[in-house]
Amino acid sequence: MTGCHPFAAPSGIADGMSDRGVTSERPRKGSVPGGAPLGAVSEKVHQAMIVELAALAGWRTFHPYDSRRSAPGFPDLTMVRGTELLFVECSTDRGKLTGPQREWLAALGQTGAEAVVWRPRHWPEIEQRLVRSGAERSKARTHPNGGDHHGA
Repeated sequence: MTGCHPFAAPSGIADGMSDRGVTSERPRKGSVPGGAPLGAVSEKVHQAMIVELAALAGWRTFHPYDSRRSAPGFPDLTMVRGTELLFVECSTDRGKLTGPQREWLAALGQTGAEAVVWRPRHWPEIEQRLVRSGAERSKARTHPNGGDHHGA
């Protein structure tokens, strides 16, 4: 399993996905794919899980290699699929957004773009959002105050 994150299924595909699409398997309540407790998931691992699922669902994802030379607070991930544009700030379940992060999310949301904060506890909603088509999604709202908005 070289290159797989520690919560990857043996095939390298996150639980709930198969190479043919969504399956009926779901993480148990209070855990993420692979069964890890929600509080145990670092931001780095959480982000890697999102990027992996996004790639399987046909999203193009950008994450700056070194954000220290970028404007502070810009979201971690910029994602595009067809006509869909999604800005994602990845955070731990207990992580707090900085002022610049809240400001960027609010500014991006004012343009009509979907700008969200995703935490490990949101995994079922994250999976649903990334897998469903643009025609199925409802207009998302931005919650720049760091609330539990998760894009659905």
